[in-house]
Amino acid sequence: LNWLPAALALLQEIGKPAIVLEISGAVWNKPEISPLKRDLTVALALSLCTLARDALAEEKVALSCSHLNEALTAIQSQSATQPLAPMLCEEIEGALEALVAPCVLEQIVLPLVPEYKGGAPGGAKDRVRAGALRALAGLLVKSQESDMSEARVSPEYLQLALRNLCAQEIVDLLPWSEVASCPSAPDDGVMGPGRWSDSLMAAAFAHAAAGWVSRKPRLIVAANALFEASSEKFGDETLGHRAACMMLLGHPEKAQALLEEDDRLAKEKAARGSLGVASDALQADMGIVGSPMKSPGGEQAKGLSMATSLSPEGAVKVKGAQTGLEFCAANSGSDGDLLTGMCIYTERWVAEVALASFRDTSAAQMTTLNDYFEDPRVTTALQGQDVVQSLKGAFTGATNTIYSAAKAAV
Repeated sequence: LNWLPAALALLQEIGKPAIVLEISGAVWNKPEISPLKRDLTVALALSLCTLARDALAEEKVALSCSHLNEALTAIQSQSATQPLAPMLCEEIEGALEALVAPCVLEQIVLPLVPEYKGGAPGGAKDRVRAGALRALAGLLVKSQESDMSEARVSPEYLQLALRNLCAQEIVDLLPWSEVASCPSAPDDGVMGPGRWSDSLMAAAFAHAAAGWVSRKPRLIVAANALFEASSEKFGDETLGHRAACMMLLGHPEKAQALLEEDDRLAKEKAARGSLGVASDALQADMGIVGSPMKSPGGEQAKGLSMATSLSPEGAVKVKGAQTGLEFCAANSGSDGDLLTGMCIYTERWVAEVALASFRDTSAAQMTTLNDYFEDPRVTTALQGQDVVQSLKGAFTGATNTIYSAAKAAV
C-alpha cells in the first residue's frame, strides 16, 4: 500500500485519470489507507484537473468547472490541520474564477425545467439554473464595482446572457431603476449600475412581458420608465413601445399622444429624404408583410404582420413601412375614434413583440385585453381609473365585430 500514491501519480502522468479515480474510490474508506490519504488526495486532485482540461478542450465548460470544484474540495478536506498543495489550490481557484462567466452562459442555455412550464421546481437542472443566475448576478455586481479595465464581464456579455433568460429572470437580475438613473460614463472610471445601460431596452421588454403574464401593472409602469430611459440611446424608437404600455395602464389618451408624436417624427424624417416612411418606433416593433386584413364589409384594411426578434442591443428587428398611428386609424371605425385600433395595436404588440422576445413567454397562450382588464389583480391596481371601462368596452358590440374580423384575417 505504501507504493499506492506513487502508482496513482504515475497513472495520472501517463494520462489515465479515470483509473486513478476508480482506484481511489475503491480504497478510500479502508482504515489502512488513512496515513496515505494526503498523498492520495494530491494524485486524485491532479487527475480531476486533467479531466477538467479535457472537458474544456471539448468546450464543456460546466463539466470542467465541476471537476475543478471536486479537486478543490478534496484538497481542502485534507487541509484542516496543515495546508495541502497550496500552490495547486491557488491555480484551481484562479481557473475557476476565469471560467465562471463562460460556465454561466453554458448553463443558462439549457432547456427550461418544469418550473417554467407550470410544474414543480426543485430538480437538479432547476438547481443548476438557479446557481447560474446567482453567479451571473455576482459577476455583474463585481464588474460594476470595478474599474472598466478590471471588470469581470462586459455590457456585451450581459446582452448575450439576456438572450437566454426568461422575462422574470431579467426583471429580478438587477435593480433596473438604478441602472436607468446612474450615469453611463462616471468621472472616476467605476461604472456602477450604469454600466448595463445598453440593456435597458431588453429589460423594458422583460418587465412588460412579465407584467402581462403575472397581471402586475406595476411591472408595466417599470417597463414604460425603462423605455423612456432607453430613449437616450434609441431615440424615438421607444415611442411605439411606450404607447402600448400606456394602453396597458389604462391611459389611451397618453398612448394616442405618443403615437401622434411618433407619426409626426416619422413624417419629418420622410420629408427629409429618409429611407422609407416607417417611424423608428414601428421599425422596432411592427412590419407590413403578407396579405392585408379585411374589414367585415370586405374592404381591405391596412394591416401589420410583425416579424420580431430581440437583438443583442435589446431592440426589435422588423420589416415595415407604416406608423402606429396609421395602423390604429386603418383598423378603427370611420368616426375618428382610434380606440379600437389602439386595442388591436396593443394586443399585437404584447403577443408578437413583448411575449415573443423571451423563451418562457414566447409559447404562452395569448389572452385578450378584455381578459387583462377584467383580472382582479389588474382591476385592483388600476382602481379608480374610469377609462379602464372604456377600454373593456372596445371589445363589445360593433367594435368587437371589427376587432374579431381583423384578428381572424391576420
